[in-house]
Amino acid sequence: MENSLSIEFWLIILLFITVALSLLYIYYERKRVRTGEDTSYLEGLRYMADGENRRAIEKFKEAVRHDSDNLDAYLKIGVILRREGLYNNATRIHKDLMLRGNIPEEDKIEVRKNLALDYWHAKQYDKAEHILEELRADKSLINWVTPYLIKIYEERKEWQKAFDLYEQSDLVKSPQGKLNLAYYKVRIGERIARDKDERAARIVYKEAIKLDKKCAAAYLHLGDSYWNEDRANDAINVWNDLCHKVPEKADLAFERLEKAHYEKGQFSKIEELYQNILQENEDNVNAIIALSDIYRKKGEYNDALKLLQQAQKKEIDQDLIQAQIVRVLFDKSQFKESAKLAVELLERKLTERNDQTSA
Repeated sequence: MENSLSIEFWLIILLFITVALSLLYIYYERKRVRTGEDTSYLEGLRYMADGENRRAIEKFKEAVRHDSDNLDAYLKIGVILRREGLYNNATRIHKDLMLRGNIPEEDKIEVRKNLALDYWHAKQYDKAEHILEELRADKSLINWVTPYLIKIYEERKEWQKAFDLYEQSDLVKSPQGKLNLAYYKVRIGERIARDKDERAARIVYKEAIKLDKKCAAAYLHLGDSYWNEDRANDAINVWNDLCHKVPEKADLAFERLEKAHYEKGQFSKIEELYQNILQENEDNVNAIIALSDIYRKKGEYNDALKLLQQAQKKEIDQDLIQAQIVRVLFDKSQFKESAKLAVELLERKLTERNDQTSA
């Protein structure tokens, strides 16, 4: 009896020890695997940050071999493949992840975002748009989705869609927000103008100016619209507004204004415009060149040279000033002086080009 109890006792002890050792083995083996997984994943992140993409992919693959549920490692592989331009490979990974049924909803969103980016970078805009529109239903994602959808709309020239989406997002609150909305309005106006509805186009151009009072394109197109309907005075007024309200881009209207004033026989008006611009900003190099060119065409070479020589004392584009002096001297038949300055300008530009090439 005692021997029987003794044997049972030791069998129980042996069984307990066996179970304990098994549990310890499982624990340390899992810890070892987990440690290997974490180490591989962290090394992959480091290689990825350093731009060593091939090594990063190797480490992320090691991580998923240790743990096939390491979703982020899969996503990182897809990101690297996308950066390398291997869009089909990246798409395949993200599609495979989409087929998994045990992924939490927040992780599914990350997979869909990456799949959308695969298509977007591959310029498969129809497929990208489909996923982006689905993600857009989640209002918390609208700011993430917007730049990518906007680019698609811009590529397709769907300006109204771009305007509407941009206006709904928080991007409109950025410093560039109103400027971008004005840009889309101008593009919408251009399309309306091509359909020969100038009045409706002008309404849109004016809306663009309300959004951004310095939208030069809106002033130019608004003036063009008046000009197309033989309303020269209205066109001139709008282009003059551009010169005074957006002086840094005034030169965009110079050619239009010269043509308009010359056709109306108002030859002194354009000269007055340039003089007024220079009174407001004496460093406006485009106005200096334009005014000196009028003097040159009138044969008033000394006035042109005086204006240009004064400009040489300013911190403005001296190459442009010197090139204009060359032109005036040539027309004045001072060929030797003109050639000397032209060669000097050429040598300076060649030296700058060589410096840039060797840098």
